[in-house]
Amino acid sequence: MMATYYTQRKDIIRGMETEKIRREWPFLFEMPGLQAHFRALTGVQLEGKFFETVKNKSHRILAYMDTLNNEKQRKTARVLAQIEVAKGDTKSKLPEMPGLVLLLLAYFGEDDKQMFFQVDDTCLPSEVPTSDLPASPCIIFCGDSLLTASRLMLSIDKVVVTEQQTNFVEALLMMFASCYCLNIHYPSELGATLEFLQRIGESEVVSCAIVQHGREFAVGVAHNWQSIAGLRVCKRPSKKHLADIARRIVAKYPKSLQDVIEGHIVGSGYDSLVKQLQSRADNVKSTQFSTPKRQFQHSSGSDTEEVPAKERALPQDTYGCINWDPEHLPITETLASQKQQQEEMKTMFRERNWDTQIITKKMMATYYTQRKDIIRGMETEKIRREWPFLFEMPGIQAHFRALTGVQLEGKFFETVKNKSHRILAYMDTLNNEKQRKTARVLAQIEVAKGDTKSKLPEMPGLVLLLLAYFGEDDKQMFFQVDDTCLPSEVPTSDLPASPCIIFCGDSLLTASRLMLSIDKVVVTEQQTNFVEALLMMFASYYCLNIHYPSELGATLEFLQRYNHISTLKYGLLSGISGKGLNLECRIGDSEVVSCAIVQHGREFAVGVAHNWQSIAGVGRV
Repeated sequence: MMATYYTQRKDIIRGMETEKIRREWPFLFEMPGLQAHFRALTGVQLEGKFFETVKNKSHRILAYMDTLNNEKQRKTARVLAQIEVAKGDTKSKLPEMPGLVLLLLAYFGEDDKQMFFQVDDTCLPSEVPTSDLPASPCIIFCGDSLLTASRLMLSIDKVVVTEQQTNFVEALLMMFASCYCLNIHYPSELGATLEFLQRIGESEVVSCAIVQHGREFAVGVAHNWQSIAGLRVCKRPSKKHLADIARRIVAKYPKSLQDVIEGHIVGSGYDSLVKQLQSRADNVKSTQFSTPKRQFQHSSGSDTEEVPAKERALPQDTYGCINWDPEHLPITETLASQKQQQEEMKTMFRERNWDTQIITKKMMATYYTQRKDIIRGMETEKIRREWPFLFEMPGIQAHFRALTGVQLEGKFFETVKNKSHRILAYMDTLNNEKQRKTARVLAQIEVAKGDTKSKLPEMPGLVLLLLAYFGEDDKQMFFQVDDTCLPSEVPTSDLPASPCIIFCGDSLLTASRLMLSIDKVVVTEQQTNFVEALLMMFASYYCLNIHYPSELGATLEFLQRYNHISTLKYGLLSGISGKGLNLECRIGDSEVVSCAIVQHGREFAVGVAHNWQSIAGVGRV
């Protein structure tokens, strides 16, 4: 199976029917073959710890279910009673594992008929009524009850693929693995249960972020364990209380939960668990709201050159915004007064009569109308004509603050600017293949600093270094034009659709004139401060509902999280495909990085942490 893995994958990827796959690769639906394929596909050993861990811990969940005293108790009480009866009939604990799955399905309110299908005890595989089977992977049990069934089968796409199985754990394991091996999504009717079973097996304590109902159950179990540990459960715990809880949990289960990388404890050792608990507490307290998408509208009668819809930046939803779609005008405003203030701002822009306080006040007063124009999909060129200050620093600051509740000025990119030397110092210590990617940029920064006799090139150099380190394309973020190029002369057809900084001259590091483009439209024609240009580019993703482009995802996400902007909840990461980036930085208030970065990011953040500890004279723990 390992030797023929290449051909197996090609057959599956090109969409071979399940029945034909079963004929061509029969061992793919038996335990040895499925184990081999799954291991080659994911790098994970299917046998051993995986569901065996869940099996060994099932008594914890059973004990928790028995303590329920709300409406969920009614859903699970019947299953608990059936488990006890089955254990008595079989004189063993074997019914606990199928009972655990039935309990989870009952708890989450999911349909067990989507996972299990009953047939007579004497039913042969050829006699199974396949038309009644669900299309998703399903366990068929023979007899009166799943809890006591001694013969099982597995079906996929209404085809019985495994005809004889006696071990429920193996059958469940095969059903789970088949979702991966055959490229099948978890069915929505079973999502919480399957997600919980997958994640609970990873540690001694449930410290997972399970979507929808699953999250509620995981925290319920955590609360139960906190009570056992003598910790008082509070409905609105503060960060101080959560940190104390995390410290105690990590002290009890250090091998599973302590923040350790390559033998070194990172930060306090429990920062990542505090963040998970804090996120959970925030989610419980937050209100529920829908997330409408930005819809582009097209006008065939427009007299401007439109950018094709497929070339525009991807729309972003409300995630991370506190006032994405305001429902009412301010009390002192009417539609007429909104229009009047809009026209006054247009006049101020044309006459270059810029008073920052007045601009901010008018932008905040007309925020309602600005959002309505953006949400209904007004073209970028038209937004620029109707709201010109939305693409200048005072206006975008006001809009961003109203949208997210975050002050764009102040700590935001200034934090990066003040600490850029730390990252530059770390980059200079690289001695692996990444060094080749960053050495050239480092050399260019030093030359530019000599030419300008200042440290100004460090900030654009930092961004170029991050792009090089993460292997991302700087042409998606920066576009070069001649030093004398006018805004009207920029070759807009060559610009990326996503927000982009245009620099005039030979090098970004020494450029004294910058512009900003969005949707291939030059929206800001004159900018001399790189930090402000970068800040405006970042804010435009939120203000205009645009996803981070996948080509820049790691760099933009790092810059955002490096500045400790937790209010935004890192929602724009959802626009990244294939990066697998999960950055949890805590740098704004601490000298030590407490990060968990997968793939490229982990090595970088930990390297910076070690470097800073050395600089600060702190020995590596």
